[in-house]
Amino acid sequence: MTAMTGLGSDAASGGSIFDLFPDPRGTTAIEAAWRGALEGKVSETTDRVYVNPVGSGESYYDARYAPLYGENGEIVGGLALVRDTTERHRMEETMRQAQKMEAVGQLTGGIAHDFNNLLTAVIGNLQLAADAVPGDSLALRRIRAAERAADRGARLTSQLLAFARRKPLRPEICNLNELVRDFHNLTQRAAGDSVEIVLRLDPELWPCRIDPPQFEAAMLNLVVNARDAMANGGVITIETANATLASVTRKAPRPATMCASASSIRGSV
Repeated sequence: MTAMTGLGSDAASGGSIFDLFPDPRGTTAIEAAWRGALEGKVSETTDRVYVNPVGSGESYYDARYAPLYGENGEIVGGLALVRDTTERHRMEETMRQAQKMEAVGQLTGGIAHDFNNLLTAVIGNLQLAADAVPGDSLALRRIRAAERAADRGARLTSQLLAFARRKPLRPEICNLNELVRDFHNLTQRAAGDSVEIVLRLDPELWPCRIDPPQFEAAMLNLVVNARDAMANGGVITIETANATLASVTRKAPRPATMCASASSIRGSV
């Protein structure tokens, strides 16, 4: 009990349980369980919340209440066997969040797939329209602008499909600086108004072989995690820099896709 609550034995000894753990009196489940134990009854309570008296916040516990008998069989008190279930609650909440994210991913993937089919028809017809107009006309310039917008929509769809994990990895040679700049608006919206995202991009950055949608999804997750860690807002810095990997002795050769040097991205709060 002292390990759960942080109270020393001297602080707990001789006091009322309701003084140590304030709880509404009257017909509460806890008081009823104690009263039942003093009357010879055995009962259980689950998923109860208590506020730690030393100020570490709310915690959860399960308890089993039973009468305590003396040498002659008379009831001399009550006994509570308490099991702290705070960690179990945290794990269950984490699992519920994971299940929600899986459902969101499935929904996102379905919508993105249908939207991608619509964009395919739009882009195809824009290309046909461009072939049917004169080379330097106002209509052609407008068609090209519509094509660029549709291409950006297709790229966003690719990001959504990557988020839903329904798109296979397609690594390619990329410039991380361009990816970070293009994705900056979305990361800033995800971070919210109370957080500022600052970019520090090395102009001499080396090319990197990655899957762009997966990289953007990872960057978005980092930004969201950093935002959640700053309850009062702040600054998130995204920095790119060249890094040389030290050679490591291995029993098996490295894959052909590995290289001695690589571009890196580092996020800090």
